[in-house]
Amino acid sequence: LAALGLRFRATSLSEIYVGANADVSGSGKSAQSINRAVDEFVDALNLPKALKDQLESQLRRSFGADPSNEVGAARQLYQRFNNVVVLGDPGSGKTCFVKYEILAYCKPPAEGGSWYSTHLPVYVSLAEASRLIDEKTSLLDICEILSSRRGIPLPKMEILKALSDGRAAMFFDGLDE
Repeated sequence: LAALGLRFRATSLSEIYVGANADVSGSGKSAQSINRAVDEFVDALNLPKALKDQLESQLRRSFGADPSNEVGAARQLYQRFNNVVVLGDPGSGKTCFVKYEILAYCKPPAEGGSWYSTHLPVYVSLAEASRLIDEKTSLLDICEILSSRRGIPLPKMEILKALSDGRAAMFFDGLDE
């Protein structure tokens, strides 16, 4: 939206963020094709809007292209499998998703704790990391340097402890770097 000149000066990311969907099966192209076919079919029928909407919903559900099946799936995937790779075109929201997820660690834990209360988020911009890589600098050193640049003192021993305990949530941004 910023590229179009729209600015949200007093708006936080959490106020405008739309939850990321995920295609668990990796069949994004086929879901797009199904959605296009359903749209064309339903549009060709001369039916009242309410009936068209109902038919469209039933067709999408029966062919596995119902978007409501995937709401929140991106978050659930990385919590369940402990890793996820988010792919998409430039500007599709990959970095926004990562930063929104990291903000979830800043919220007070829900009663009884939450997934976020037991994990340590570590954000690594691979563009910045690539400029720091040399034979003497380890990934943990890079994590410590990048965190301190953002004003977050995160000693590499703390990251190592979280990794050893299975509590580190590593967020690598910019796989194309």
